[in-house]
Amino acid sequence: MRRRWKKIVFWGLLLGFVVINGLAYMQAKAMISFSDSGEATKKPEDLSFVEKIPVLLTGITLPRPVNQRTPQDVGVSYETVQLANGQGETLDAWVIEVDEPQAVVLLFHGYAASKAQLLEMGRALHAMQCNVMLTDFYGSGESSGTGTTIGYKEALDVKACATYANERWRDVDVPHVYYGISMGGAAILKAIDDGAIEPNAIALESVFDTLLNTASNRFRMMGLPPFPLAQMLIFWGGVQSGYNGFAYKPAEYARAVACPALVLHGANDERVREEQAQRVYENLNEWKSFSLFESAAHALVMQTDPEQWQEAMEELLEKAGTQRKD
Repeated sequence: MRRRWKKIVFWGLLLGFVVINGLAYMQAKAMISFSDSGEATKKPEDLSFVEKIPVLLTGITLPRPVNQRTPQDVGVSYETVQLANGQGETLDAWVIEVDEPQAVVLLFHGYAASKAQLLEMGRALHAMQCNVMLTDFYGSGESSGTGTTIGYKEALDVKACATYANERWRDVDVPHVYYGISMGGAAILKAIDDGAIEPNAIALESVFDTLLNTASNRFRMMGLPPFPLAQMLIFWGGVQSGYNGFAYKPAEYARAVACPALVLHGANDERVREEQAQRVYENLNEWKSFSLFESAAHALVMQTDPEQWQEAMEELLEKAGTQRKD
């Protein structure tokens, strides 16, 4: 009888393990795959108890990000360009130029977004006499491909944009600044750590310290314990994306940064906690500034306080120009 119960317990635990990992696999797949149709799942904090059940069983619905606006909609002239990312995909970008640029700024969007997310920022930088390049990561907007690796392989897109910008503006002696939101910032740090780019300055908005921590935050927002759900999500997401998600640590990549850096963060950001962004900041070795936006949540902090954002960016651009002359 005791042996029989041991077998029942063993097979019950094994079945539970398989089921939980199966659900984690589907959750991970949904997080990194874009659907061709369907309505996007609500934000984790907005889900009711009943709505959380199907999300936990099948994962979120994440429609492919599209651009429903262009720079023309914010009153700026632009050019559309395409460039290869070196991995078989074609990136789509908007280029905004001024007559006498003070800097070149490359903008990179966040998770489940597109370059249209950056339009107001692009307009503001244009007014600050900057040439601006806004790019869709592969799988988003008008770029080819599908899905996302949440910044890891997008680092190759950053490299491709750097190569394009260096060639296009090779005769324009101004600093090149890279600005990334959330996973866009992580992609910039990964590209720097890989030795793929050498920016004159960087701006990191709502950037996470580790992929595991930002995944854990999302479970907390749903009122669920992060362990072991976040660990399983990262494991299976890494398996499907072809990299070790536990080793994906932008805070560690920050140690390789050799230029002025600005970290912008929202005080009400639940997806990336302030102390997690501070870990990235602490590992930066050159001139650095941490700008906390008291009324902002995750991403697009400029919308809550345009003056604070502009002051922070003007200081960064000044530091970038000074370092370039040195």
